[in-house]
Amino acid sequence: MPFRQRLPHIVVSGALLIGSVIFLGDVHPQVPPTLKLAFQSDRDGNKEIYLMNVVLRQAQNPRNLTVHPGEDSAPVWAPDGRQIAFLSERDDNQEIYAMDADGMNQRNLTNHPSADFSPTWSPDGQKIAFTTKRDGFFEEIYTVDANGDNPVNLTNEPKRDYMPTWSPDGEKIAFVSFRELLGASEVYVINLDGKQPRRFTNSAVGDIFPDWSPDSQKLIWLITNPGNIAVMNADGENPLNLSDDNKSERGFWSPDGEKIALLTQRDGNREIYVMDADGANQRNLSNHKAEDTSPAWAPDSQTIAFVSDRDGNREIYIADAAGQGLLRNLTNHPADDSNPAWSPVTSLSVSPKTKRSVTWGGLKHLKRDERVEILQPDEGQD
Repeated sequence: MPFRQRLPHIVVSGALLIGSVIFLGDVHPQVPPTLKLAFQSDRDGNKEIYLMNVVLRQAQNPRNLTVHPGEDSAPVWAPDGRQIAFLSERDDNQEIYAMDADGMNQRNLTNHPSADFSPTWSPDGQKIAFTTKRDGFFEEIYTVDANGDNPVNLTNEPKRDYMPTWSPDGEKIAFVSFRELLGASEVYVINLDGKQPRRFTNSAVGDIFPDWSPDSQKLIWLITNPGNIAVMNADGENPLNLSDDNKSERGFWSPDGEKIALLTQRDGNREIYVMDADGANQRNLSNHKAEDTSPAWAPDSQTIAFVSDRDGNREIYIADAAGQGLLRNLTNHPADDSNPAWSPVTSLSVSPKTKRSVTWGGLKHLKRDERVEILQPDEGQD
């Protein structure tokens, strides 16, 4: 008779298996989790999108995904880790392309003679929001289906609207706008149907770089003059200056929502700092006289990749987010490497002792010491 056997609880610190995972027999890990890092490199003579595996914070198997004489740059992962959007000039103007995570099925999503840039995926991976100048002199925020169909002007305002970022709950898009009479940039929030645009910030000095907290309950942004990262509830309540150094340039939420990476010039050069979500415990992570930029959180919130020119060219380094001393050059190539982007899904290889099958699952962040129960399938199923 078919049966379903309940295996013992498996405690996964900071991760949860997702997706379809089938086990036949007793299971045990075969290899550590594999992180995937996309990045931009000119090591083949022009800008291309590369992908490498990162296992135990060691780089493995960097490979060129785009392989095209046109300039390809700025990779952005889809939330399920199966696709990558990127900018391409292979059609003699800047377009937004997408491809499968292995580099296959490269396709032009925007397909317009005007410049298109700043892609951001919807949380369900079905749409991309982006900035375009196709309606005249001013930028607008458009959305398009992930296959390139149904482009829609979301903002439709004769002023500059740019830098969209989708809320993680999929309900709203934050963006930067110059539609106020004073001429300073402000952060706005708009519904997905383009209705009810709401001015989120109110500053005469300029607000840019909005970034949602993972629970969609807060937004951080940069106050450009004098240069501080601020945070406020999504309903517009409880504004707070976080960095308070007058030298900050951008902030980035960690995937678990507990930390914020900070790009700042408070030490006279660009450095990567990390602070708690309330601004406490600010510490210099990169700590070098060279220029360190472009921090990118790994999906486990434990590692940060960033770009550094400390070796005489731009390389991608990683550091332990807790500041425990790990600092490693991942790319280590004489060409320039930049724009690191981690896949939001982590691979875990698991196989039974009987070696009858090997399965792959994704890892998603959980609170520490939450328990995951793995069920063995009915006997006789494939």
